[in-house]
This record gives sequence, C-alpha cells and structure tokens, in this order.
Amino acid sequence: SPWLYKHFIKEKLFVRERYFRKFQPLKNTSGRICVVPDGVMWRKYLKLWIQLNEKCTDSLVLILLESALELMDWRHVSLSVEREDGKKIAEAITFQEKKKLRKLIQDEKVIPFCDLCVREEECDEFNIFEYESMSIIERSGAALLRAGRMIGMNSRVMLIVESEEPYKIESEGKNVANLDTFLHYIFQSNLISKDDFDEIEMTKLGCVESYEKRNFTETVNKLEAGSYISDNEIKIGIRNGLLIKGKLDVMKENAKEGFALTSKGRFFLNDREGHFNRALHQDFVIV
Repeated sequence: SPWLYKHFIKEKLFVRERYFRKFQPLKNTSGRICVVPDGVMWRKYLKLWIQLNEKCTDSLVLILLESALELMDWRHVSLSVEREDGKKIAEAITFQEKKKLRKLIQDEKVIPFCDLCVREEECDEFNIFEYESMSIIERSGAALLRAGRMIGMNSRVMLIVESEEPYKIESEGKNVANLDTFLHYIFQSNLISKDDFDEIEMTKLGCVESYEKRNFTETVNKLEAGSYISDNEIKIGIRNGLLIKGKLDVMKENAKEGFALTSKGRFFLNDREGHFNRALHQDFVIV
C-alpha cells in the first residue's frame, strides 16, 4: 500500500506518513482508467462510486487522494456550505462515510495515493508553488491536477470534479470532467451496459437528493441552544405554537449531530453548539 504508516487521528480521515518520499507509479492500474474524484465528489456520490466499482472492476480503478480526504474533513468542520438564506453550515457527511472508505481500501477496491506526502524531485511544484501556504480549497484543486499528472505518466487518468470551469485554464489538456460527462463517456465507450448506465443514473439522483436533504432541506432548521424551561412554560409554548414536542434522533455516523423528529418536520441539531442540552438518543425533546 502507498500509505506506509497510516493512522487515523481521532475522528479525522487525515493520513500522514513519517517522511516525504519520492513518487512511484501506482500498482495494479495497467489497462484500466484511473478515476480520481475530488473530495466534494467522493462525499456527495460515495454510493455511486461503490456501485460503479462493482460493475467496472476490469476497466476502471478508483484513486483516493490524501488531498481529497483533507478537503472532506475541512468541509465537515468548517462553514463550507452556503444555503439559499445566506447562512453557512458545516457540510454533513455521508452515512457511515469513514467506515465505507476504510473498507474500500482494506478490500483493495480503491487505491489510496498519499499525494501530499510524495515529491517527484527537489524542485517539485509542491514546494515551488508553496502548497502548504495555500488555503484548503486552493490546495485541493492544485493537488488534484498534480496527482493527475503524476499518475498519468504511466496510466490513463480521468479527474472527476463538480464543475470543469475552474480547471479549464490550468488542466492543460488533462481529462477533467464532471460526473455527467464521465458517465456518458464510459457508456459510449461500452464500459458499462445500458441497464447498468440507467441504474447508475438512478443512484446519482438518489445521491443528490440525500445530499440536499442533509444540507439544504427547508424543514431541517438550525436552532439556538436553549436553557431548561418549566413544565408550565412548555405547556403554554406548545398550546401557542411556539414550541414543538419531538424525539431526538442522533446520527449513527456522527454522535454530535442529529434531528428532532416532530409533526412539523425535522429540525437539525448540532451538539457542538449545545443543541442537545443533555438529551440522549430517542429522548423526547422540546424545540
């Protein structure tokens, strides 16, 4: 495995090696297209990548970059997603995201590439362009192109991004594509059948719907953490429609986030901001 000394730091997916080392061509890529999604595409379409991997094992191989994991971790702990009302929130992770990624690597269905830890030579562009001083977003984009160039020296590569527009000038002819372009390409190249293509298209729509529910659904509202109130205040609040009774449903993949399930919809709760107020999973709560 390219990750010699891999370890997961607490709840993060960061992977660090003890030293920088020279780049070596990835193994088991001969005759297959190396598909390299960025961090946004991994999180949003994880179910699709797992499905595609099962259907195209002989023709495609998925590459998971360290820089993609870095971006995913940053987007989950920072105000990286902006809603229509202008509010910014931390991006919600996919269900069992870390467990699924670990399993893909352990089962050798995905090739990990520690792109931030390898150097081609002393004058590597990582040092020339000072990647370490870049913002996470800038470094992720630059690292994606750099990794594509390195992997592409020995294999055919396709870099998958949400929008190709930011990469048009810098891609220098590299195969940078959005998901729709990529899926139509592999279908037209007879790498998947029509039935498989239709099935994957349905999975894609499901991934988008799930992502929007987690991050943009109007019935999922952020609440301000409140203090304890008396039983009488609760009764008056419910009667006046100012308060709602619900049940706390804590997310399995992240014990710090959950939803209050009520008759008027789901309300997003973030215990990092004190929203649980000592309530536990399946407790009745007032919001």
